[in-house]
Amino acid sequence: MAAPLRAGIVAAFALAVLPACRTPDAAPASLESYGGERADPDYQPKSLTIPVDPKAIVADALKPYAPAAGLRLADNGAPLDARFFMVIYGYQMTGPFNLPRFTHSWGLFISANGALENADFQTFTISWDAADGDIGLLQPVEPGHNYSLADSFDLAAGPGATIRRSRVVEISPTLFSRAVAQLQKLEGGEQTGAIRYKMTDDRQGRLGALRGNGYLNCQHALTDIVAGMPGRPFGSDLVETGLLRGWAASDNAFALLSASPFGVRGFRDLEGAVARPLGL
Repeated sequence: MAAPLRAGIVAAFALAVLPACRTPDAAPASLESYGGERADPDYQPKSLTIPVDPKAIVADALKPYAPAAGLRLADNGAPLDARFFMVIYGYQMTGPFNLPRFTHSWGLFISANGALENADFQTFTISWDAADGDIGLLQPVEPGHNYSLADSFDLAAGPGATIRRSRVVEISPTLFSRAVAQLQKLEGGEQTGAIRYKMTDDRQGRLGALRGNGYLNCQHALTDIVAGMPGRPFGSDLVETGLLRGWAASDNAFALLSASPFGVRGFRDLEGAVARPLGL
């Protein structure tokens, strides 16, 4: 076997089986605890504390998000008469089958118009993956697709991966508005081909995606919701995530979105008030 070919095979195998890690010096101080974490059988999710049984969830019953007419809007376009929530999901295999191609990270964003006990809940996902559902470390840039919650569960069902989620947390109108903007960018880019998917994305692709013409993977579709902030040098707030995947990648996305200046509004228990009515 030729030396270059043999070296390529060895490199590909190493990337597939190495435990997930992050680049410590690329993380903001608030995320230092994630440095060197492994996505392996011993990894204990920090935020993804709730096991998910997709068979017990009627995901198709979730009402799609659409800004309600007649609501007072803030300067950033978010309804003033609504509250907003976030749930982060992740799946992976365990043991020797915990490979990058069998992992995914995504988020569910929720608006609640009116008092929670009888609120009108609307939801959308940021669940960016390859349009054909087949991902791999060595695959080139390819068409992407933003999957629904039900379809994200189906992606996990193929390899028999284990799904976990974070608890429901209340987020600011600004973070929700940025998530809506990311949804519009991804779904618009999916239709035109301007935004694509690549598991092993890079800075160039992510910067392009911020501008509306690039490529990124599932976890960066989440973390980059808070990138490209006004008043900062363009691209300076992109967080490098190394080889994080699965639960560790979702933990990291939850921490990053929560730690943003306009992120989570407290961590009180909202499982009964929000998760239960939605069947999560």
